[in-house]
Amino acid sequence: MIGPVRRWQAGAEKERGVSGGRRQRRYRQVARRAAAGVARELPGLAVALRGAVGRGYRAGDLWADLRAGLTVASLALPLSVALASALSLRGTGVRPEDGVYAAIVAGAVAALLGGSRGQITGPTAAFVVALTPVGAQLGLWGVAMATLLAGVIQTGMGLLRFGRFVEFIPSPVTTGFTAGIGLVIAVLQVRDFVGLPIDALPTAFVDKVWVLAQGVRAHLFSGAGAVGVSGVSAWSDALVGVVTLGAMFAAPRLPLVRRLPGPPVGIVLGTLLVMGLGAVWPWFEPATLASRFGGQGAQGGVAAGLPAVVWPWGQPGAGGGPVAVTTASVRLVLITALALAMMGSINSLISAGVADGLTGARHDPDSELVAQGLGNVAAPFFGGFACAGEVARTVVSVRAGSRSPVAGVAHAGVLLASLLVLAPALGRVPMASLAALMLFMARGMVDPKNLLFLARHAPRADAALLGVCFGVTVLIDVATAVAVGVTMASVVFMRRMADEIVLRPETGKHPAWDQPVPAGVVLFRAGGPLFFGAARRALGQLAQAERGTRVIIVDMSAVPSVDATAMAALDSAVGRLRSAGVLVVLSAVRARVERDMIRAGWEDRDDAPVITGNVEAGVEVARAWVETQ
Repeated sequence: MIGPVRRWQAGAEKERGVSGGRRQRRYRQVARRAAAGVARELPGLAVALRGAVGRGYRAGDLWADLRAGLTVASLALPLSVALASALSLRGTGVRPEDGVYAAIVAGAVAALLGGSRGQITGPTAAFVVALTPVGAQLGLWGVAMATLLAGVIQTGMGLLRFGRFVEFIPSPVTTGFTAGIGLVIAVLQVRDFVGLPIDALPTAFVDKVWVLAQGVRAHLFSGAGAVGVSGVSAWSDALVGVVTLGAMFAAPRLPLVRRLPGPPVGIVLGTLLVMGLGAVWPWFEPATLASRFGGQGAQGGVAAGLPAVVWPWGQPGAGGGPVAVTTASVRLVLITALALAMMGSINSLISAGVADGLTGARHDPDSELVAQGLGNVAAPFFGGFACAGEVARTVVSVRAGSRSPVAGVAHAGVLLASLLVLAPALGRVPMASLAALMLFMARGMVDPKNLLFLARHAPRADAALLGVCFGVTVLIDVATAVAVGVTMASVVFMRRMADEIVLRPETGKHPAWDQPVPAGVVLFRAGGPLFFGAARRALGQLAQAERGTRVIIVDMSAVPSVDATAMAALDSAVGRLRSAGVLVVLSAVRARVERDMIRAGWEDRDDAPVITGNVEAGVEVARAWVETQ
């Protein structure tokens, strides 16, 4: 018996092994199919670049992209330095060259992996305002960690295909906080624009304005300092700022520089003015990048060379000291990261839409969000901070002839070469000229005509939303303004949708029924999505049926959806009516709504309403019910 038993055991083990192998192969097939399904649902990377190559990318296209990259880099270089300098002056520890590092790394990553053909990515004025609180309190660590987390959030938004939902944020919200950011940026530039000897500004916006106004009066218009050589010296920064700003606005009208962006023309003219007048009059010494930042590790104010690889979580805190990671600091970083992710997504998709309008192409919003997020994840590892797609740079690139995302990569390459070669020359750029550049950009963010038009002609709810977003941005901060604006916009939308919900009784004949409704039967027509905003109010009308009512028919052909709150309200109304002996018939229920009702367990309940496919069937059910009672 031993032999047969052993043979039986060996056979059983062999059979189990075969079945186990088949099972494992089946599991692997299921896993591969699931992975393939998930991969099909995820947005693709490098959509725009692959599309350009697929259409046939030739040498002429490459040359056009290189020229566009060179043109837009002439705008991006001074703007990146100006934005980083503005952030540095708030005590964040950011260096002027960090803005260029951010534009190089995030710009190249977003261009290579994004879904927009003409998008140019770099630092924006909105991010300077948003990063100032976390940088002032937590130093470079706070700036780097907020940027890193914002990139992770943006990447997740793109993977979850939130790109199209970001586009639904209403115009009053974006216009309100954009205009507020522009005003804050403009006020913060007054100090450098006129050369005020003020080391730090108060936190509150109103206090800032008061201190700056007092400083301007004392520095330029009071005492013996307003005349003679000392007076001219006091006015030197203001003179450079005015000349630079005037040149930026006048450049598009001047024949020799009409094809160039206004900011680089103004920066070059301001720098040459300082060098020329400084050579003639030694007392003409406006502040420059070298004089402001030259003692902080870079002889010319802007460090030359490649960016060093750093760990974002290893960056120093405020004042260069260690960071005490507390609940408050983590909360501040998270709030800032959420604001950066939301603003960056909005700015990038708006900029991509502008590029589409100029090129006739169509961008992939989800792919663009993933690319922007990965760019922001990569930037802090090279000393950069948060970036986004920016309209001004994108328009300059497209109008310069860009044909593919290669222009964005070329723009990053030109910035890197400029930092290696022109770093000493950048140190000669006056701070007043950089302040003028920031004022020039802020002017593009604040459109008084558009603000007045919306305030006068928009619905009152939208006008109030615009004012609240603008006021919160100016008086509190950008993160709070984004949260308040999105919340208020949702409430306004729900209120408007609630007004669209109707549930009214039909009198006489129903359009789908050629005979009068039987006696004792009341027919209601429902319209609009039944959601928590107005479900109870609308469905409460069912319980107000007249005495003698035996059956209530609800025509739900115009109800596209019913949420859980509306389902509970409907269940409650039906329960009260059934206890009063009234039958409820739901007719012409859409398939999606019927599935939700079945999922809620209504199919197996005796007190649930009767569901029919059309109104005619509902009337027949009502007639039969009345006749049998």
